[in-house]
Amino acid sequence: MKIALIGGSSFLAEKILEQYALNDQDEITIYTRTKKSWMFYPSQGEDHSRKPKYRIKTFDAYEDQIHSWVYEWSRNDVIINTMAAGVQPKQEVSSQDILEINAFFAIKLIEGLLEHEFKGKLFTFGSYFEIGDTGSEELLSEQDFVFSNNKLPNTYCISKKTLTQFIHHKHQSSPFDFEHLHLILTNIYGKGENENRLFPYIVQSVKDKKDLKFSSGLQQRQFTHIADVAKLVIKLASSTSHYHGIYNITSDKTNSVKEVILMMLQQLEEKGYVLPKYEFGEVNRRDQSMEFLGISSKKAQNELNWNPEISIEEGLKEYYENN
Repeated sequence: MKIALIGGSSFLAEKILEQYALNDQDEITIYTRTKKSWMFYPSQGEDHSRKPKYRIKTFDAYEDQIHSWVYEWSRNDVIINTMAAGVQPKQEVSSQDILEINAFFAIKLIEGLLEHEFKGKLFTFGSYFEIGDTGSEELLSEQDFVFSNNKLPNTYCISKKTLTQFIHHKHQSSPFDFEHLHLILTNIYGKGENENRLFPYIVQSVKDKKDLKFSSGLQQRQFTHIADVAKLVIKLASSTSHYHGIYNITSDKTNSVKEVILMMLQQLEEKGYVLPKYEFGEVNRRDQSMEFLGISSKKAQNELNWNPEISIEEGLKEYYENN
């Protein structure tokens, strides 16, 4: 199976490739502007040269014209687009770049693949942050999610919403020769994520005996382990069944952010760490106006046999165990 992974330096791409590494029969090409150490085998020989695990091609969505790449991508069996901008905290990205990467690039990719009569499978990803500012404690179906019309507090939310609504209308209006799965993700987490994210921040601060400051933590969220998402993508990519559409991918359980923080602190204390001082309500976050974010994965459970295996309680342990 020939696989093109666009945006190969992302956290999601890394975990998908870890799963693919179990099958040496796949021919994988990573398209990325940033080469990461995990893309290579350990150094060998006197010159400490490192052989890449995959075929790596330099692709910069900010500079390269997508039209010059689409034909090459269309020769693959599976295309996985994990490129995203504006996701990570403390990362300065212009609104124009966020819109270009999260919305317009993927839209041009879809149109280009239709033009080149792509016959394989395309994976793209949305985010439940597209719901926007709401306090309604309802788990939204895919249909309700697409047409939710709450205020969107930032360009990231707008960009992801733009793509999802385009995909919905495109699926309704045009015949597709290829399978397109647009997976809506919640808060994905797992060992190896950006060190500025919440869980790595907690563990490192506890180890360094530094005081912890959080927002109020009253926001309700859903947490999905990255390994569960990666395994689903691999399963669907290799399946002979036909899947096409928008699917919510999550554990349906919701927790307040404060609840999950206290859960992790308790685990660390039980592990023998001395907890530093911590307080809630001291940090303003861009997502605080989104009081409740929740989607229903019933459709994915029924049609994709989606069944996440890793609970938030178990998933948190990998951040500090064996470290």
